[in-house]
Amino acid sequence: MSNRLSSTRRTKIDLVLRCAHAAVSNSAFFVCVITYLHLTAPAQAARSQLPAPTVDALDAIVGKWQGDVVNGRSTLSDCAWTPLRTAVLCEQTITTPDGVQHALNLFTFEPATSRYVLYVVSKPGNPPNTATIAIDGKRWTYGGGPAPAGQRRTRTINDFSARDSYDWWTETSDDGEHWTRVVGGRSTRVTAGKER
Repeated sequence: MSNRLSSTRRTKIDLVLRCAHAAVSNSAFFVCVITYLHLTAPAQAARSQLPAPTVDALDAIVGKWQGDVVNGRSTLSDCAWTPLRTAVLCEQTITTPDGVQHALNLFTFEPATSRYVLYVVSKPGNPPNTATIAIDGKRWTYGGGPAPAGQRRTRTINDFSARDSYDWWTETSDDGEHWTRVVGGRSTRVTAGKER
């Protein structure tokens, strides 16, 4: 991190110091305040134009998706909005060499914390596992946080850049900085999504 201040930040600091010294004169103080507001307004406007996270980001996963065959497994996922449009529920049919399995994925959004969370019931009767999802545009990242001692970090990425398919891959890391792809594939949209 650099010890140098940006010229805009340095100008703002100088202006604040001048305003503090000018506080003895009401007119000089008024000019300082107006100038400071003029300098800070563009940055505040830019921040306010960033879209706030909403449940609508989950719309990317809505639809029926057929996954590639990877390591002898393929997944058909049927994902739809819940009736109140507060979450997306995906019913999965997983075809494996040992037979067909079923799983449920529930994608949710918590407005109070702006957090996306995935609940996975891997098999009927099993308790759900949870994972926080970081959604950055068309890229969803599941997991990747600190792992228990002696274990590698693992994360899964979904890339929704294409309209009717998404690429996914799983990566591992020892340090959370350098990631190695372990497995990946593509899921293709079979039908568009619907409301439940």
